[in-house]
Amino acid sequence: MLSCILCSFPSLADSPIIYPAASGKQQLTNDAVTVDISNQSQGYIMIRHEGSLSRLKATTVYNGKMYQYDLPGNGEYETYPLTQGNGEYAIGVYEQAEWGVDNYYRVFHDMIDVFMPDPLSVFRIPNQYVWFTDESALVRKSNELCAGVTDDYEKINILYGYVSERMLYDYIKAATISPPYLPDTDETLRTGRGICFDFAVLLAGMLRVQGIPAQLVIGKLLSNNPPMDHAWNKVFLDGNWLMMDPTYKVGGFRQADYIEERVY
Repeated sequence: MLSCILCSFPSLADSPIIYPAASGKQQLTNDAVTVDISNQSQGYIMIRHEGSLSRLKATTVYNGKMYQYDLPGNGEYETYPLTQGNGEYAIGVYEQAEWGVDNYYRVFHDMIDVFMPDPLSVFRIPNQYVWFTDESALVRKSNELCAGVTDDYEKINILYGYVSERMLYDYIKAATISPPYLPDTDETLRTGRGICFDFAVLLAGMLRVQGIPAQLVIGKLLSNNPPMDHAWNKVFLDGNWLMMDPTYKVGGFRQADYIEERVY
């Protein structure tokens, strides 16, 4: 399972799961968009756009690097993480233009200055990519697998082992899937099958349920020719981020083969 260089460490899971909430205490608004920034100090914002039938995109830009997300136009809040740390973020919302599917025009823009007292908090909370609620199957499964276990090192081994050894890779899905795609962790658990994206989201969520900071990482795997898109995890242990790959169990590849592009 995990490398033997890891040693036991104090429990990180000393608080219940924090689920995203739009309290309305701090909002940025215009005629089309509401951005709730009440909980930016915990590492996330929530955005909604009501009544649009066009395709919408939400963006965060930090130090020139843009993260782009889909945004439903149904008036419901969607949760977006601030994974790049403390500092100034530009928040944007874009609507698909009538003159072409690849053309968008901006309907919202503002700046926020983010300070997270605990920069790890963003990696303990559900977001659009690593989504779960208290009714999600992954919450029940994570708690079931870790019942009676108090040591986080043991929890990580249990959860990593479950995803890497029990889930089967779906080659048909890998060959036919098309964007935009976000994993459904309940479906992954129900079928026991998926692609690397499904496995990495599932493991990140199950770790977060235990209060253990976990990242979903998306990037490239260079050991393939040509390099292929891939998803894996990092978990925060004893002051460091350790890479884990539930698809390939890490051992088959060198860490240098992994090129990180985005973290959620």
